[in-house]
Amino acid sequence: MSKAPSTAGKWDGAAGTEAEERISGTISYLDILDRLHRELRPAHYLEIGIRHGRSLALALGDATGVDPEPAIQCELPATTTIVPLSSDDFFAQNSGDPTPDFCFIDGLHHFEYALRDFMNIEERAASGAVVVIDDVFPSHAAQAERERRTRVWTGDIWRLVEILRQYRPDLFLLPLDAAPAGLLLIAGLDPSNRVLRENYDAIVSAARGLPGPPQKVLERRDAVDPLGGQFLRVVEKLRALRRAGAHPAETVAQLRLQAGTCQTHAEPSTRPKLSVVVVGYNMARELPRTIRSLSSAMQRGIHPRDYEVILIDNGSTQPVDAAELSRVLPGLVIHRLAPATVSPVPAINFGLSLARGDLIGVWVDGARMASPGLLTTALTASRLHARPVIGTLAFHLGPAAQMESVKQGYNQTAEDMLLAQSGWEDDGYRLFEISSFAGSSAGGWFNLPSESNALFLRAEHWRALGGFDARFATPGGGLANLDIWSRVCADPDAELIMLLGEATFHQVHGGVATNSLAPPHALFHEEYVRIRGQPYQRPSRRPLYFGNLPDSIKTSLKLSVAGI
Repeated sequence: MSKAPSTAGKWDGAAGTEAEERISGTISYLDILDRLHRELRPAHYLEIGIRHGRSLALALGDATGVDPEPAIQCELPATTTIVPLSSDDFFAQNSGDPTPDFCFIDGLHHFEYALRDFMNIEERAASGAVVVIDDVFPSHAAQAERERRTRVWTGDIWRLVEILRQYRPDLFLLPLDAAPAGLLLIAGLDPSNRVLRENYDAIVSAARGLPGPPQKVLERRDAVDPLGGQFLRVVEKLRALRRAGAHPAETVAQLRLQAGTCQTHAEPSTRPKLSVVVVGYNMARELPRTIRSLSSAMQRGIHPRDYEVILIDNGSTQPVDAAELSRVLPGLVIHRLAPATVSPVPAINFGLSLARGDLIGVWVDGARMASPGLLTTALTASRLHARPVIGTLAFHLGPAAQMESVKQGYNQTAEDMLLAQSGWEDDGYRLFEISSFAGSSAGGWFNLPSESNALFLRAEHWRALGGFDARFATPGGGLANLDIWSRVCADPDAELIMLLGEATFHQVHGGVATNSLAPPHALFHEEYVRIRGQPYQRPSRRPLYFGNLPDSIKTSLKLSVAGI
């Protein structure tokens, strides 16, 4: 545990009232820790604050227990090491050893000490590490006081949960209804993240200013039953992700999909109806236009409070100007993954895990601008069926599909001039007049495309799918987008809806598949066959068409009718 605060030792051992000593919880925290040990089989377990040793005795392998005044009352495995130091001193003397992959924090019951313990652990954590924090749910305000006066005492550790939710939305947090005082399971640790360390003083100062534990904490409103299927699914998925060595963002995304939770814990009345997830990599030129096309200044028929846009920067070497983008779209949620993978799939799934809307649209490629009615039309179309699959056609800016136009000299300079002369910011539908059908949508408005670059599904549908398949690991995600489209089109319980008169418009940016002079198609198809066991087949299904036909699509409409 951390060094003792000056108020320690003042409690005389007297009990509080019956109400003040009340405890809650489905099962004991020891039973939960025991299950985690057996399921996760950690290589090295670290426990801060071992007291009598009952939780430390659960370790099945190498373990380290840190406590300045251990009072062991049970037999410990021979593989256990006791370090009689405060946790601050322990971490100061041990900069990189051990590298734990399972940790339990049960030290001093003041949030700032637990926060420091978490920061120190994360900086040293092994890949796939899991942290569990005790005492996050006081059952009475008296238990949450910083100066102890009850036998059941959590201190103000509950503040740490609020801190992590606010400052570390990249983490997976799962509060558990454990007896006597609740647990918080944390996964997706990122040793490179410095947010807590660099803002420690400000964070602690702000957290101390919060009033006592709110009613939602005392009532454990968001606590998960550790005997229920939700927790069991999370543990099973966590075990698999640790074995696979999954990226932290993929770990967080997959666990949130299993848990059916989003990070924000907003009340339903404050949640948007629609979430849009946009993924970009080295798109400092393209993203401002994409985000502007999704802003309330451009999108028609939808109130700003009814949708949110989440931008995931997939480890760009030239990060986007977050301040500029936020000016274009106030309320824009921006996260940068670093380190990132060459595939956007972990970033997509992380974005899905952040989304709060009942309907979620995914832009795999952040270079794709949106037509002005795309969001409101998708939202309206979602009301046509309980399980809608809403697809869109794709256009390429320029005289032809960019796989061909770049060979003829079409480039960013030509595109910048084209857009500047088009007046698209006055009327976004003019984008149709300076673009051509993408190769995936070459059949036109009345032929099912081979993929949808703005795909909308209900949140529970995304969860049921598990998001995009994380096995698509080639640059650009290979055929991951085609794969998800094929899978949802084949869903017999879903209604396939194609939007008319709305689309996305791809800006040229040197993408590995769309703008490369030598796209690695063979590599993509080999990966697909390895994952699915057969070559990719374009989906064939008759969709329901929904939307309007603005004048600007007349040319593309004629081409579509002629091709029927």
